[in-house]
Amino acid sequence: MYKIVFADFQSRKDSKTMNPDDKVPGGVYLCQVSETISCGACCGLYNVADLSFEHLNAMLRYRTEKFAEVPRTMEAILAFKEHIEEKENQHRPFSDLHHCPYIGLIGENFAGVGCLLHPLGLGNKGIDFRGLSYHGGLACGMYFCPSHRILSKPYKELLRSSAYNWYSYGLMIGEANSLLEDKVYSPLFE
Repeated sequence: MYKIVFADFQSRKDSKTMNPDDKVPGGVYLCQVSETISCGACCGLYNVADLSFEHLNAMLRYRTEKFAEVPRTMEAILAFKEHIEEKENQHRPFSDLHHCPYIGLIGENFAGVGCLLHPLGLGNKGIDFRGLSYHGGLACGMYFCPSHRILSKPYKELLRSSAYNWYSYGLMIGEANSLLEDKVYSPLFE
């Protein structure tokens, strides 16, 4: 069973040991797989001018370190957003896709990507601040990308177990249409 860094399905006490596969469309949880395997595509992580691992990792590390210093008040959290938007290049290759300034590095070793506003985020003390994000807390807690629905279970399990880190995983999992069996002209299992 995968150790989940955090999940929205149960209380804080149970979230690190539960198996969320039964709770998501398609029966395989793809968002937060392990300490190092996670995806931030729905947060617009890859909607930046420089897609290199080095750039994204530095951007996320900076955000994470700065957010750790932010008092958990509405004003301070919104000021953090303004700071990030002033500091970072706001050119977005896909103008219709939002890029969330609250995505950062999460987990004990800060080796995965995730939401800095999540109730299990460092310093949040169980309080869900995602309502301050562009899409609000409900969207962030309930949205599942197309890969959850359109990829077969074996493909999803293979992707979950074969990715090297959050960067490679997020790039693969976001390309569901390229991974469909009818696109590669061969079933994964016969």
